Amino acid sequence: MRPGQPGQLRAAHSRGTIHVLQLLEPGRLPAVLARLEPEVRRALVEAPGSTRTPAAWDVALVRAEVEVLGRDAMRRVARAAMVDALSGPQLGALLTGALRLFGATPPGLFRWAGRAWGHVTSGCGDLRVERAEGQEAWLVIAGMPPELADPDWLEAIAATMEAVFDVCRVDGDVSVVPRADGGRFHARWRARPAAPGGGRGAR
Repeated sequence: MRPGQPGQLRAAHSRGTIHVLQLLEPGRLPAVLARLEPEVRRALVEAPGSTRTPAAWDVALVRAEVEVLGRDAMRRVARAAMVDALSGPQLGALLTGALRLFGATPPGLFRWAGRAWGHVTSGCGDLRVERAEGQEAWLVIAGMPPELADPDWLEAIAATMEAVFDVCRVDGDVSVVPRADGGRFHARWRARPAAPGGGRGAR
């Protein structure tokens, strides 16, 4: 991407969000889409998944979700959409390679997250692991254009990071502190409790 161009991301990401909204919140999806500018709404629904669209359009989609659904529901949608994407042909192939290299552990997959971020976005800053120890990790996105460093969008990104816990079959959460050029994310996880009936929980 040339300097000065706005950040972009693969249209498949926003379309995946709309797909999950249709599954989880079908009655309120029209209200979410109605809050978007007509050209943005049309482009997000119709753009081929392999094309890139302005990241600001995805920011607008997330803001609309928060207005209609609330932040917690928006986060659930973002996490579910990423879980779905990780089983798809593009991120799924990257995930398979990451599992071979790092194993199904949160620290290992968070070290891979920067590559996934670079696959989905361009001109949206760089994602890196700051440190990981025990059952915690700190990640940073730096160099994000200020207009994209929106607190709601950063919360959506934090929720997508939580998909790592689903892959690794642990419980956890990711919080974020916004910064002018991105955000600092704090991930915490723990083993899932044993299943009822004396079985062992997935680990």
